[in-house]
Amino acid sequence: MRPNACSSVFFFHVSNELIFFLQLRQFFIVGRALATADTPDPTLYRMRVFARDAVLARSKFWYFMKRQHKVRKIQGEIVSTSEIFEKYCPPLPHPYWYR
Repeated sequence: MRPNACSSVFFFHVSNELIFFLQLRQFFIVGRALATADTPDPTLYRMRVFARDAVLARSKFWYFMKRQHKVRKIQGEIVSTSEIFEKYCPPLPHPYWYR
């Protein structure tokens, strides 16, 4: 996959050689705790996550949910996963390569 002008691309250099690039995308993940007898309608939580793909975005969602709301993956469910795209992506004026 080739990165375009709107993607967040990070280049890692080791001894002046390009070895890896990582393209980050934005996702909205909506999830909640499972319904119980005490809480039949649990609160929905929506989180904006930056990740390489949807699988890693869901994983990061559960990482933060465990710390912020004390809900683990086995105690909850993901309602929806959607990628956020930029509305307008202006072209780059000139392709520059920096060292």
